[in-house]
Amino acid sequence: MKGMMRELKFKILCHRHSDAVYRFSRSILGNAEDAEDATQEILLKLWRNVSDVSTMRAQGWIMKTTRNHCLNVLRQRSRVAAVLSDGDGGLEGIMDEKNRGGETVIYGSELRSRIDDALNLLPEKLKSVFVLYEVNGMKYREISECLDIPINSVKVYLSRSRSRLKEILTGEVEP
Repeated sequence: MKGMMRELKFKILCHRHSDAVYRFSRSILGNAEDAEDATQEILLKLWRNVSDVSTMRAQGWIMKTTRNHCLNVLRQRSRVAAVLSDGDGGLEGIMDEKNRGGETVIYGSELRSRIDDALNLLPEKLKSVFVLYEVNGMKYREISECLDIPINSVKVYLSRSRSRLKEILTGEVEP
């Protein structure tokens, strides 16, 4: 019976959070393949720890684990001096591509690329807060718990990230 409950809890958590894990991983790692690998690793860690993870705090645990895993991947990349970049954007899914007529897709793709480039110029903390809030829809409190920072810092980082992104995207400031 316990095994069935553990499996059910895992399936529910995977269903709820796997897309957010992928999006967050992709925003940090910068490409689809690494994000897929990271998502699998996080889900494996979740399976190993599902009994210890509170259902009410699962999102924070999962996102914190995702962030830490992705930062470790980036550290490993820098150690071997092999920066992997396939040119894919890190925020697929943010842009609405319902209108797929010629120019609209090109514009959406170009805009997505500009947003990705701008996000990659942000310091890691600003980028993490922005992606967790704007892309994954987490609340201030959840981000605070996930990143181990005060709620006021979350608000400040979010404001700074928005301002910096606006400056970069409008060309007000050099990247």
